[in-house]
Amino acid sequence: MSSPIEKRYSPKRVSIALVTAWVISIVATLLIGNPWIALVSIFFGGALPFALLAIWLPRSRFGKFVQEAASVWQLRIFGITMLFSYSAYANKWAGDVINQLFRVDSSHFGVSTTFFAVLFAPFGLIYRQDVIGWLWIVFILLGTLLTYVLPLSLLTPDRAALGLKAWIGGLLFVFVGAFVLTTSAGLANSFKPLAMRFAIWADFNGSHPCTDDWTSKSNSVVFLGDQRVLVFFPENPANSQFSVKSCNYAKSF
Repeated sequence: MSSPIEKRYSPKRVSIALVTAWVISIVATLLIGNPWIALVSIFFGGALPFALLAIWLPRSRFGKFVQEAASVWQLRIFGITMLFSYSAYANKWAGDVINQLFRVDSSHFGVSTTFFAVLFAPFGLIYRQDVIGWLWIVFILLGTLLTYVLPLSLLTPDRAALGLKAWIGGLLFVFVGAFVLTTSAGLANSFKPLAMRFAIWADFNGSHPCTDDWTSKSNSVVFLGDQRVLVFFPENPANSQFSVKSCNYAKSF
């Protein structure tokens, strides 16, 4: 017999709550357009598949098989190796994102690199233009098939297999699938601008001891070492907002 807390936080209720929170964050992003809400939406979209997998996998036959297989030491070693490889490649992808955005070594962007490595799975593996393009093709083929199968089911003498539930499920598949793929394409297109905004907030320093002439135009820098800094000039055009400058901070001490 399940306890009251298990009933209150049942897998079904938690899953519905998570999906609802994700949908609300997407709607808020579309209506408000705030970049921080968009980042929350991106994080929700990336974490949601893993959360649902963690909720439902232990209750599936495959999950029970994985739990039994975990007792085999060879499989545990294989799992640890895969996790290590995934972490290493996630950090490489995060470093590549920083390098593409700012043209500097990602080691100077500790907070951003860690955050982007966490988002590697959704954006490095799933939210890609080529992956989304193939998913669109599969979705169109399945949607086209449903448009023929569902109406033809009305002409069959026995419609038990394709009754009301099949119609509702088919319509939900079309609408939800279109919504998810459109949202995924939008997130993929907006990731780099939002990543740049997040890195400016997380890793650029607003206080520094530099005394050069350029300090009158900007106070946001990332220290690169050897008296060099990466400076953010918010008033410059988009293609010239970041520049490596010398920092004459010796005079301040």
